Amino acid sequence: MNIERKVDRMRIGILGTGNMGYAIGKGLQLAGYGITVYNRSDRNVSELKSGGAHVAESVHELAKESDLVIIAVKPKDILGVIRENCDYLEGKTVVSIAAGVSLQSLRVASENKATMARVMPNTPALISKGVYGVVSDGLDQELRESIVKLFSSIGEAYLITEEDIHGFISIAGSSPAYIFMFMEALADAGVRMGIKRADAYDIVADTLIGSAMLYKKTKEHPGALKDMVTSPKGTTIEAVRILEEKGFRTAVIEGALAAGLKSREMEAKDK
Repeated sequence: MNIERKVDRMRIGILGTGNMGYAIGKGLQLAGYGITVYNRSDRNVSELKSGGAHVAESVHELAKESDLVIIAVKPKDILGVIRENCDYLEGKTVVSIAAGVSLQSLRVASENKATMARVMPNTPALISKGVYGVVSDGLDQELRESIVKLFSSIGEAYLITEEDIHGFISIAGSSPAYIFMFMEALADAGVRMGIKRADAYDIVADTLIGSAMLYKKTKEHPGALKDMVTSPKGTTIEAVRILEEKGFRTAVIEGALAAGLKSREMEAKDK
């Protein structure tokens, strides 16, 4: 079967247009998809409507007009939303982007009337450059490939198991926050050295993009790429020395682990 054509025919609904729902919706619009959206308030709805989205008046209408429904409400609200609307969601594919809420809990909340899947996104979805962990547990091959194809249209999608989702959150789902913190700190150093702040942010952003593309292009070990920059008695090795002295790597590892462990803790409470 031609999976690309199947995805192109799939009617997409987004329930919840907060930061992540809006980012995914905007990304799908940029990728050429027509979407239907529903949110209890007007938050981001007008922006998506101006991009061509149909705005449903109710969850019932959203579900009726969609084959696949992405639920992008807060984790604390998702099970209640599914319970309240499980009759409307019957026969649909429902994708949860909520951290800390297991597939088992989602299925129970839906009374097994819908096919449940989980996808862990991140905010670069807003510009169709998101990274997505697609939980493959319990999905048949056709549906799995359809969901991967859909999210690959707005970034990069990786098949993971439900147990892997905690590690994925630590290095992808939550990591844009740490990356932006690093970007801000690096730009602060540039400002301290006399570079205008707006220029510093652009210089750092372009350097981050270029460095990431260099790795993707060469697949060289990050340590080897670091060594390419660190000349004997040069400027870079001085920066590396100070960063190591201040615990840079340990701080990054411990911070990312904390995000993953928090995700695992949330899911344990869910059970």
